[in-house]
Amino acid sequence: MMLPQHFFSDLQRADSLNLFTIPSGQPFLRTLARDLLQRYASDPSGLSDVTIYLPTRRSVRALMDAFLEARPAGKAAILLPLIRTLGDLDEEAVPPAQMMALENELPRPMSATTRRLSLAQFVMRAAKNGHVARAGWDMALASADELAGLLDSFYAEDISFETLKNLVPERYAGHWDATLQFLKVVTEQWPDYLEQNTASDPAAYRRDLIEAYRCSIDPVEGGQPPKHPIIIAGSTGSMPAVARLMRTVAGLPNGFVILPGLDLETDEQAWEQIEDPHPQAGLKHLLDTHFNDISRSDVRLWPGCDKASTDRHKLLSLVLRPAEATADWLVQLDRFTSGASLVKALEGVSLVEADTSYAEAKAVAMAMRETLTHPDRSALLVTPDRELARRVSLILERWNITVDDSAGVPFANTPCGNYLRLVITWLVDPSHPVSLLALLKHPLCRAGFGAAEWYKLVSELDLRLRGLRPGAGFDGLRSRCAGGQEWDALDTAEDEPQGGQRTIQAVSDQAQALLDRLEEIARFVQRKDQSVEAFLAGHLQAAEQLAATVDEDGRQRLWSGTDGEAGAAFMRSLYENTDLMPDLGLEEYADGFP
Repeated sequence: MMLPQHFFSDLQRADSLNLFTIPSGQPFLRTLARDLLQRYASDPSGLSDVTIYLPTRRSVRALMDAFLEARPAGKAAILLPLIRTLGDLDEEAVPPAQMMALENELPRPMSATTRRLSLAQFVMRAAKNGHVARAGWDMALASADELAGLLDSFYAEDISFETLKNLVPERYAGHWDATLQFLKVVTEQWPDYLEQNTASDPAAYRRDLIEAYRCSIDPVEGGQPPKHPIIIAGSTGSMPAVARLMRTVAGLPNGFVILPGLDLETDEQAWEQIEDPHPQAGLKHLLDTHFNDISRSDVRLWPGCDKASTDRHKLLSLVLRPAEATADWLVQLDRFTSGASLVKALEGVSLVEADTSYAEAKAVAMAMRETLTHPDRSALLVTPDRELARRVSLILERWNITVDDSAGVPFANTPCGNYLRLVITWLVDPSHPVSLLALLKHPLCRAGFGAAEWYKLVSELDLRLRGLRPGAGFDGLRSRCAGGQEWDALDTAEDEPQGGQRTIQAVSDQAQALLDRLEEIARFVQRKDQSVEAFLAGHLQAAEQLAATVDEDGRQRLWSGTDGEAGAAFMRSLYENTDLMPDLGLEEYADGFP
């Protein structure tokens, strides 16, 4: 059913593109959700026919929450729009005819794990040929990750590999030639490898899928314009394929593009001087390259936005003025003070001078924690310093506050990824006290014990294994744990009112049972003549057995939740690609694990 045109009739102009912006300082997703709910107030079910494309998965979740918050209290349930991410555009968005043509031109993409291991093989060959320093499997994987990032950049930016040869002046030609020899992995060997294996690079496939979708809705390309509204919101078009899609959508009768925080206050002289790394540089490049037939003044405010700029917005525009356009800064300052208040512009702004990076992170974390005392407020940390963001996140976790990192969390840093890495590190040397205790203290490790019993046992083992390393193997661990020496109790439990001195002998039976269990789990993996498949199988078996509790299966605990599902998918892809891995020992396998 085609939607009635009056829902967006006030936004459609025959002489202009449907290009809008929501100014900075105004809640982008809340403004969008609030306006759409108002437009479809008379027909809430019609909202489900709207398709909205956002730049990230986090923004998709945030927009869903914004719809729920903006929905009037007491109203009936609503059907949300179809909300997708531009980077994860799926094949269902492309009509079958265009999808069939794309599949004939471009084979199916290989998985990220397959690409990583394949690139690592190329690095190992380059090391054997003398193009790079000899490296182990772990270094080859690290180099493969860098090459994969380079491939992503080239495919996303539509850059030819041939441009690598002209990136540096002639005086660097000698050093650059050596680098080019190694980069032939990307420029020559990788395209040939894809062709031989009838596969495509994931980044190239994603780019071509976006382009195929654009052609399917572009009447100039022979496509069929959609009958229902399409909205692209929050994207700066940093990827050329996405920028071309934005241009096409803005020209459709039912297509609308909403830019995030385009500065409409800056005068044209200053606007022309904007270059990287100015915050508006991306939007300027988008307008200059893909919307060069319209001026910045043609970009309209999305309905529901405040037309008057806030004092803070005016101040930020003045502060971020390009250096080349500050010759008349006294005039600009007088103009600002005559139309805005500096006091209002800086209202609520605080300056904290920290002596250390930890103090800086703690101050930020405390400010974010204070926000929780106000149910109607939210907090957002914006920083290019990833180390600061991680520190703040860890401090908040100590206070049982979980934050959503828009930059994403690498699998290796998730609870499941960290646990799997601790398991394989322990399997390399099962009797090493440091790796053993690091594993036993992980929340996912229980080895079949109950929680209270487990924490008590691990604490006692921790005290017993301190100092010089015990003798070799599990016999050394048993000997240390079976001693009758006295030690100060960690705490005084209710069932032990005497506190004071206790002996390890009282828990030696439990300790011996745990060590027997650990030795049984590690024995299979310790054989030196095993293959990579056997190491991987032993790794999984040990991880699942150690994750079990007294009343819950290890598989259920380990592979549940978002990061557990990601871990299961990663280990499955690793198992499916063991043929791409060389003959590795257990230590090499462990060193190469994320």
